[in-house]
Amino acid sequence: MDSVERVIASITFGKPDRIPTDLWPLPTAFMRHGGAMDELVDKYPIDFVRRRCDVNNLDGRMREGEYTDEWGCVWLNHTPGIFGMVVKYPLEDYRALDTLKPPFDWLKKSVENDTAAHPEPGKFWNGWGGDFFHRMCWMRGMENVMYDLMDGRSEVYRLRDILLDFFGTQVSMVVKSDVNGVCFADDFGSQQQLLLPPKLWREFIKPVYKELVGICKSAGKYVFFHSDGVIHEIIDDLIEIGVDALNSQIWCMGGPEEVGSRFAGRIAFWGELDRQQTVPYGTPDDIRAAAERMKKSLCVNGAGLIGQAEVDGLTSIENIEAILTAWN
Repeated sequence: MDSVERVIASITFGKPDRIPTDLWPLPTAFMRHGGAMDELVDKYPIDFVRRRCDVNNLDGRMREGEYTDEWGCVWLNHTPGIFGMVVKYPLEDYRALDTLKPPFDWLKKSVENDTAAHPEPGKFWNGWGGDFFHRMCWMRGMENVMYDLMDGRSEVYRLRDILLDFFGTQVSMVVKSDVNGVCFADDFGSQQQLLLPPKLWREFIKPVYKELVGICKSAGKYVFFHSDGVIHEIIDDLIEIGVDALNSQIWCMGGPEEVGSRFAGRIAFWGELDRQQTVPYGTPDDIRAAAERMKKSLCVNGAGLIGQAEVDGLTSIENIEAILTAWN
């Protein structure tokens, strides 16, 4: 069984020969460990296209100083290797909505570059579907978006439709390539609860992702979704619209036992080990113990779990090795 077959078997609750693995290293991990990162993944191969990093050519949002992105959002970063924050919002004044021009020319070039050729044949390849709600907050400011939604301002619905058109175009382009799946990422939770009342999330955000996921499914692509925070109230909705695998902070939602009791066998879990405590500050034994809990609670007949973690510059090379070897 090759990596693509293994991942598909796991997320469709078939019979994988083992738990597939994945690793998300942030640039700060490469800054600390250098070539040792690649050496580890060479020694313990993962099943997804690996995330490589040129620390001398970072995404503009991860470089020190100010950076203006393709939408006109101005980012400020004091710590190279992690995302900065948007400090100037193009739509702080909604009058600018009348002249907003989504960067479709940039999009075409970006998708063509990202999907021109398989970067690692034989590995499961996820294309990028976007981060609709993140972009909305970067354009308008998160606090403003929250007020807009609670006040029911017409402009925020207009902005939603503009962004849906943009990301719908993006996904429609991505699924024409040879990618195996499409990944979306939007953080819908805080450490304690959803950022929006569930009813409002279902009214405003769910229709967007129902359409985007539908494009993927119509093209025969699998759907992977990342969302941080406490989001258990909407996992049923993600299952309903067709998400195959979810990357979430299960350790903030009662741990794998609680999450597994509600959702194991209904959606696959794309990790993750606890990146707030165990991964950076625990020991290799702590990581192995956490992985065992996840396997026991989230796997169904050996399927439904991808052994995954995100690592940064706080994570020791010993812990990264434990992450890569803990699952099988």
